[in-house]
Amino acid sequence: MPVLFLTGNADLSKDEYIKKKVEDLKADYTRIHPKDTDRIEKIRRSIQTLGMFQSRVVLDVIDFDSWKSQEKKILLDMLKEVPETVHVFIRSTRGIKGYQSISFDLPKPWEREKWIDYVKKAFKKKGLNIEDDAAELFFSMVGSDEGRIEKEIEKLMNYCESGVVTSDDVKKVVYFYEHPPLDELSFSISEGRVDNAHRVLDELLKISEPIVISSVLANHFLDLFKIVMTVPKKEKYIWPEISNISKSLKIPVPKVARFLGFKFKGWDFEVLNHVKFYSPEILSKILKDLYKLDRGVKGDDDSRLAIHEFIEKVRGYLNEIGLQRTEK
Repeated sequence: MPVLFLTGNADLSKDEYIKKKVEDLKADYTRIHPKDTDRIEKIRRSIQTLGMFQSRVVLDVIDFDSWKSQEKKILLDMLKEVPETVHVFIRSTRGIKGYQSISFDLPKPWEREKWIDYVKKAFKKKGLNIEDDAAELFFSMVGSDEGRIEKEIEKLMNYCESGVVTSDDVKKVVYFYEHPPLDELSFSISEGRVDNAHRVLDELLKISEPIVISSVLANHFLDLFKIVMTVPKKEKYIWPEISNISKSLKIPVPKVARFLGFKFKGWDFEVLNHVKFYSPEILSKILKDLYKLDRGVKGDDDSRLAIHEFIEKVRGYLNEIGLQRTEK
């Protein structure tokens, strides 16, 4: 069928699909961008004229959702009479009744295993294999951004001559992207940068609900508790230890690394070996406070204040264990 809706949020997969169609059809390609002021006329000319004189034409309509309602109606009316030589691909969040559609969906942000599988397939498409450990590390460093994933794979293609990407390759080549604000809040607290934690919290409360923040903090300190309970106390930890601990405790590699004072390439901040300072007793107190906080938070001002008060309570515990960090 000459008209096909491409739905979902996997933009690079849509790019690849259309590129292959252009090659298979040996067609001329025209991109219709939302900023094109003459986009309606451009499509009309392609449908009415180009299809008569050229063997194949592919029209790639970008971000159909941003079009005005009247423009959408005009386009849909035009699409009722599309020559077989003109193939129209419309990128949209959803399809339109009466037209075929194909869905290109990325995994949800929390579907870690699916993302790692996505990473492996992305490497495969580029002619590379990546070891399981390396795929885990790669995703932990790059995150769920298909553009970043593509960019870092390109870098590894130029570096890896064997065709098999290892964890060492990833550590040497891949850039570690900035931590989300929730991670920054959690580590600001556990690393003793309490004043910074208050500043980050103020910004987070503008975009996140207190219950979400409370839950993230609880998971953060629970993971730290697992590490303190199972990992022998040492001055320094090496990469194989970080990798093994991550696997056995099912905690993401970057989180384990930062808890244990291991610094990745691209980290422009100081890390702290938490195991040197924290004890099960101190963490039990913090987790009890978090349990109370989690049960009490709502979306009101009192809940916002309660999280700030929790941070101050942790400051007191950190003073007890001698963890006081001067902030710039």
